[in-house]
Order: sequence, then C-alpha cells, then structure tokens
Amino acid sequence: MRLRRADGDIRPFHWRCVIRLEAYGHSDVGLKRAGNEDSYYCSAEEGLAVVADGMGGHASGEVASALAVKIIRDRVLAAFGAGACSSGEELCGVLDSAIREANDSIFEKGGAAVKASRMGTTIAAFVFCGDSAAIAHVGDSRVYLLRDGVLHPLTQDHSLVNEQLKANLISVEEARTSIYRHIVTRALGMKKEVEPETQTVVLRPGDLVLLCSDGLFDMVKDEAIKNVLVEHGGNLKKAVHRLIDLANMNGGEDNITVVLISVKGEGRERGEEGEADRTTMLTME
Repeated sequence: MRLRRADGDIRPFHWRCVIRLEAYGHSDVGLKRAGNEDSYYCSAEEGLAVVADGMGGHASGEVASALAVKIIRDRVLAAFGAGACSSGEELCGVLDSAIREANDSIFEKGGAAVKASRMGTTIAAFVFCGDSAAIAHVGDSRVYLLRDGVLHPLTQDHSLVNEQLKANLISVEEARTSIYRHIVTRALGMKKEVEPETQTVVLRPGDLVLLCSDGLFDMVKDEAIKNVLVEHGGNLKKAVHRLIDLANMNGGEDNITVVLISVKGEGRERGEEGEADRTTMLTME
C-alpha cells in the first residue's frame, strides 16, 4: 500500500525514494540444550521484528518468551491500526508501553504458577515506519546495523559483564569467557517494573538490521558476523543459516535465534513539496 495524493490536491511534488523491507528469521536449539526457550517474530509487510530469549527452565522460559513476542506484536499492530505510529518517537512510545505490558503479564503469570515462579525473558524489538525504525531492548538480546560494510552495535547489553566492561574491570576477551556472562541486570518478568531502552534510527537503502539472542554472539565474534553479512547479505535465508551454523560449529552452547531485515530502495515516488528528501515509505506487498 503506497501513499497517494488525494484527488483535487494540486500541491507540487518532489521525488523521494520508496523503501521496501525484506525479512527472514530462524531459531535453532543449539547443541547443548534440551529445548528451545527462544521465540521470535518477523514480518517485512508489518515492518516488525522481535527476538526474545526466555529464562527459568525450558517450560517457563519458553512460555515467557512466547508471551512477550505475542503481546508486543499485538500492541504494535493495534497502534498501527489506530494511526499512532507516524514518527520514530511515537514508535518508541508504543514499544515502551508494549514491553511494560508484557512484563506485567509475565510477572503475574510467574507469580501464579510455582513451576514458573522465576520465569523471565530478554527482548529486542524493531518497528519500521516512514524512513525511521524504533528499536527497544531489555537484557542481552542484541540489535546490530550493517551499513557500508561496517557493523554497528545499536544496543548495549543489560548484563553484569557489560557493567564490568564499562567500569574497565575486565577486557573484551575476558568478557567472552566470563562465568558471569549470562547474568542479566534487566529482564521481563523478573520484577514488577522494567525499564526498556529505546532509540530511533533513520534507515537507508542498503542497510541490514540484525536481531539475535546471545546464542549467536557468545559463539561468533562480531567480525565474523560482519563477514557473513557482507558476503551473504543479498540472500537473507542463506546469511541467517550461515550464522547459526557458525554458532553451532563453535560449540552451540545455547539456543540461537537470528532475524535479518534488509532495507531496499525501489525507484522513486513523488512526494509533496516541503517534505524532507530523505522521507521514505514502506510498500505493502
């Protein structure tokens, strides 16, 4: 669905780029876990991607991550339907509210069931509208941006090891092997209140956005991730499965979830005078 000028509107136009997204995701149990506690969702048509890494044992973690993904998807799509997502700031507000609601539901569900008493999940979410994306995260699931061959981390882990890194108490290499690397300082469902971290990013054709659980980056260094994206970024399915294969080749110690979003520029479409040249739209196929 493309935005068109209404009949009878004679305001002048300038040309602007039309953006189309492509997306692909996959989740793998890895080599050491009995079950998969990760959940994810991605849709190019909806401009939405979510990755969640559940905690609390197979049954509890799986429930928490799946519930978080469902609530966030439902709330974001409802906000789109209500016209509440016309800017990056509004998108951030929608994600923030959705994540807080997911936290409430998981916290209540955990308190109501003894077996799930400590269940929780991390979250990383991406929502696109116009030329901007809102990104939100809690915990150590990550979002990266590949632009012009450079891999940029867009999120900082809410984890004990990252706190130690920021305080210069350990090195990057020590962090990779620390026995504390899986201890998160924020997660959905663990406390009554949660503080999501949100930001907006202006996207452009050629960008690749990666969402992943720690089962990927604990096993595969950022440089190797970048190399795969540069080499196979034109084929999202191939790139996703190559990253998962690398994580398993390096030990596969955790569940591995990878979602890739490719930003495409397809031709030009007329826009109304006064709009910024970088303004873009999502085509609905």
